[in-house]
Amino acid sequence: MNPTSHLGESEGKRTASPTSLTRHNAAFRAMLWLFVLVLLVYSGVTIANALLPGKSIKDFELWYDTGQQILRGEQIYPKRNTKFPFMYPPSAALMLAPLSLLGKTGVVVTLTLVNIVAWIASIILAVRLAAGAWGRQHPLVYLIPSALVSVYIWSCFHLGQPSVLLLALILGAFVALQQKRQVLAGSLIGLAAAIKAFPFIAIVYLLYRRYWLAAASLILMLVILLFILPLPFRGFEQARYDVRRWTEGMLLKYDDKGLAQRPGRSNSWKNQSIFGLANRMLRPVDADDQYDAHTPVYVNVANLSFTAVN
Repeated sequence: MNPTSHLGESEGKRTASPTSLTRHNAAFRAMLWLFVLVLLVYSGVTIANALLPGKSIKDFELWYDTGQQILRGEQIYPKRNTKFPFMYPPSAALMLAPLSLLGKTGVVVTLTLVNIVAWIASIILAVRLAAGAWGRQHPLVYLIPSALVSVYIWSCFHLGQPSVLLLALILGAFVALQQKRQVLAGSLIGLAAAIKAFPFIAIVYLLYRRYWLAAASLILMLVILLFILPLPFRGFEQARYDVRRWTEGMLLKYDDKGLAQRPGRSNSWKNQSIFGLANRMLRPVDADDQYDAHTPVYVNVANLSFTAVN
């Protein structure tokens, strides 16, 4: 760092006029109140759906049912040739078990609170990574990124998806890496992968950057959450079956019709993953896959085979 530039920054801060500081603080307070209002709307609508009769609680219903199945010792992944109602790793199902004791409304309220905390953490951690410091930054640094993803975050609140939580865990892991806390970083990524598998791909980055301890911590965390933690509740054989059946039905199921348990839909516009995007842009597949009869929509710019694309 250039000492003179640092000195200039310090002098600039010291010589900032009281008027500009007042405006900056007022803008920051206004942004905070706006954020609180958004949180109240997002969480209020979600919780209201759980309290009002006849309203759907979306995926929260599945989270409750899956947790109850774990408590009753039932199968969470059906036998072959049957679609999985619950597509997340068995470790995620285990985490839902104690939550389901709270009832459906309790599950909605608890996971909504988790989303609130995760969104706040994501904002703070993202600003820390971008600015390199924990101190308060310009209000636009907080406002613009959140505004750009606000629609997607609403979907997480409304549907009960864990994407905001996963984002917070991954951002926390990268902050931990900056602070040379590799065990914490790997553990956070491992926890994220135990909730929804795709964060595991971050291990490629860890290995490329030679964060050996972080990569080992990631794997150890997954072993604990997938194999060791379920033992008292599921037993060895059932825990092994859960992992094997989920791996077969989700990780190893990928063909020209689609990925995992959502053939067709996984190649449509509803799937924004790199796999879905590549298949619908480079292969002649229906980009608007629906269960009902409809006219197929093709958006491909090439006519490659499944093998060539993948």
